[in-house]
Amino acid sequence: MNVLFILFVLIILFIILFIIIIYTRVHITFHYNHKKDYNQLDVQLKFWKIIKIEREIPLEVEEEEDGDTKVKIKIEKNDNNEKKHTFSLEKIVKRLKDFEKLIRTILKSLPVIVKFTKKIRVHSFQWKTYIGSTDASLTGIAIGSLWAIKGSMVGAIGQFTKLLNYPNLSITPVFQRNIFETNIQCMISFRIGQAIYAILKIVRQKNQQEK
Repeated sequence: MNVLFILFVLIILFIILFIIIIYTRVHITFHYNHKKDYNQLDVQLKFWKIIKIEREIPLEVEEEEDGDTKVKIKIEKNDNNEKKHTFSLEKIVKRLKDFEKLIRTILKSLPVIVKFTKKIRVHSFQWKTYIGSTDASLTGIAIGSLWAIKGSMVGAIGQFTKLLNYPNLSITPVFQRNIFETNIQCMISFRIGQAIYAILKIVRQKNQQEK
């Protein structure tokens, strides 16, 4: 009798705990910082406003030489341990455009993901950029392209998520100097149960496609 009672209590506690976890809202904060050859992504997860998990993810960016580029920024170390990172404003803008197209393609091709992302709350989104080159006309073109990209990304965020506050965007031109620095901060939240349901749906669709 005691064993059955204990088992019953454990089952009830498990069900209660499962329900609590499913309805728990997870807050995730992303902070990406790019400056010269320094790239780092900081991720923070918070549960129930008391449990916090933080992780720093150093990122390494390697750029290949491109004969068509006009503006290049090279960072060199000493002769004994030489290391070069070469990139251009044109390549940066192109990669941002390609990234935006990739995100839109993924969201449009996977309705399950879209259904999940529309339940994601975006509490804050901040994107600051400093950009410039020794060519003033090129700087102006790059700034115009970046504003178009940022505007398009904000539109995608508003379309595929619940945007609670208007994003804080800024682009600061720097003339007569080769520079590209960007800082992105974003905080989102979603319920664990919503993520589990989306993952199960994706796995189910994948299994059906393989059959």
